[in-house]
Amino acid sequence: MSKEGDLLRFHVSALAAAVLLLVACASDHATAHAIVVSAQPAMNATVAPGDLDVRIEFNSRIDAKRSRLELVAPAAPRAY
Repeated sequence: MSKEGDLLRFHVSALAAAVLLLVACASDHATAHAIVVSAQPAMNATVAPGDLDVRIEFNSRIDAKRSRLELVAPAAPRAY
């Protein structure tokens, strides 16, 4: 085998490994967040004053220790 052939094979293998790593990292990041499947009332809906039942369904289990839900009145200042 030639030195040039070995070097080319090394570069192709390194490039393939880098692409696989990039794809693996990107797919983990994309699936790391739960997505709202349905909500009652509907997302961005306006509701009448008074008692209100809220139901939100996600595509995966929610980790209560690392999750939060914030309800904000339209005129209320947001606290970040």
